[in-house]
Amino acid sequence: MPIGLVEQGGDGRACDRLARRHLSPFRHSSIFTPPCRQALYGNLEEASAINFKHTGKKLSRQSINIIPKIREVDEFLLQLPLSERSRFEEAHPELIFYGFNGGQALQVSKKTKEGIQDRLHLITKYFPSLGALYTTVLEQTRRKDILADDIVDAMSLASAALLKQRSPESWHQFPSPIVHDDKGLPMQLGYYLS
Repeated sequence: MPIGLVEQGGDGRACDRLARRHLSPFRHSSIFTPPCRQALYGNLEEASAINFKHTGKKLSRQSINIIPKIREVDEFLLQLPLSERSRFEEAHPELIFYGFNGGQALQVSKKTKEGIQDRLHLITKYFPSLGALYTTVLEQTRRKDILADDIVDAMSLASAALLKQRSPESWHQFPSPIVHDDKGLPMQLGYYLS
């Protein structure tokens, strides 16, 4: 979920622009532009119009659908003292795979069997037992409840968090130095570069 939101302007967040540039030409479209904060707290049916008023851009259906979750994260972080907010960092699975792949975006979509295998190969390079865990979760859940690529995405984020603890020197962020939104939340995407 996005952390840190713009309130004005059509440029969006620098972290999203940088991530798209590094994931081009294959995975750049996986980084969507989150809504502005005003759209987040407005009427859901009017979210796209509110966003357009403040940024000059309408929202995708994907963005509108996850507004309640983005709002939940935003409300949680904003109720924390400023000193606590920096403990939370945003990451994106495709950017994590970019880092796991030595700074190269993956070419094949995660929605394909080959794409899943490519991503599992990168994860199991660091955590071999996660291959068996993936199979177990896949067998014990219904696809209407969780898709195969969602399992792999979750595993990538968990793996990256563990690797960040082990080797903080290999953790990188877009942009650097950090940019904060008007409420003091970081607008930065992190990834582990192997």
